[in-house]
Amino acid sequence: MVDHVSNGLSNLISQYEDSENLRFLLQTFLEELQEIEDVNTEMLSQDDIANAEGVQLDGIGEHLGKRREGLTDVDYRVALNIQKILNAGEGRFHTALQMWRTVMGSNTVTMQEEFPAGVALYSDVGAPTLTQLSTFTQTLPITVTASIVASYSSNDAFVFEGGVGSGFGTTEDSSIGGELVSRYTNII
Repeated sequence: MVDHVSNGLSNLISQYEDSENLRFLLQTFLEELQEIEDVNTEMLSQDDIANAEGVQLDGIGEHLGKRREGLTDVDYRVALNIQKILNAGEGRFHTALQMWRTVMGSNTVTMQEEFPAGVALYSDVGAPTLTQLSTFTQTLPITVTASIVASYSSNDAFVFEGGVGSGFGTTEDSSIGGELVSRYTNII
């Protein structure tokens, strides 16, 4: 935020720097301007989902068409961000990918088309709940299946040959070998 009082007083041209009356008048004017800007900034931040609380969130929810339904502010913020995407989305790939990021709360997500009429989803935070999956599918125009790959360590992922991972463990030593990746497929 800009400090208008300090900036204004420091930008006086040299011939007026020593004029106490002008400095006092300028400071008074700039303090009022600063107060107006501070109030305006606070009002704008109350309309921001990330900063709004309580009744302010309820007002945003009313505008977006999403009721609170007993949710805490934290959960309601997520629901409002999802509703914002739903309201603006047209079932396009980038809209669905943005929704997947929001639902999972991660920027490390992928989504690929999967034949026939499906999508394959990955997130580094694990598999979604059924509620999250249901919310996500609202952004898709039509999909038959959604396959979700659960989180795994890329350093210890299971592979048969080549690539990253260390294959099967043995009955003598279960500590060797890579993790199997969980894959869930749901018919939507």
